[in-house]
Amino acid sequence: MEVCTLAALTVVPSLLERIQAGQAFDEQLTLWRNRDEAKGGTLYTVKDGIVHQRGRMWVPAVDSLRVEMMTEAHTVRYSIHPGSMKKDILRFVSECLTCQHVKIEHQRPAGLLKPLSIPTWKWEDVT
Repeated sequence: MEVCTLAALTVVPSLLERIQAGQAFDEQLTLWRNRDEAKGGTLYTVKDGIVHQRGRMWVPAVDSLRVEMMTEAHTVRYSIHPGSMKKDILRFVSECLTCQHVKIEHQRPAGLLKPLSIPTWKWEDVT
């Protein structure tokens, strides 16, 4: 008799859906949007249900969304982190083991540069 086991599947919302849901609970975003609207400003815009500030997506400080965004941006080669999260990025990079190994103050100096000698005949010296 064969025993068949079914794997349990869980539905996880996409990152954009989590950002949209998190924006509703971000108190700082709500406070700043209310101030902006009271002044008649257009600092915050909504595109596809997601709040943007000056054309950049607002990542709420809810759950671990910012850490996930920084991890994704830090580890993926074709991505860069957004510049508006400077304090969060500074803390993240200070705790990153890879960054600590490649920081310039942890590396030995390369030494003085030595110019190559000018060859007297072509192909005399190939380096």
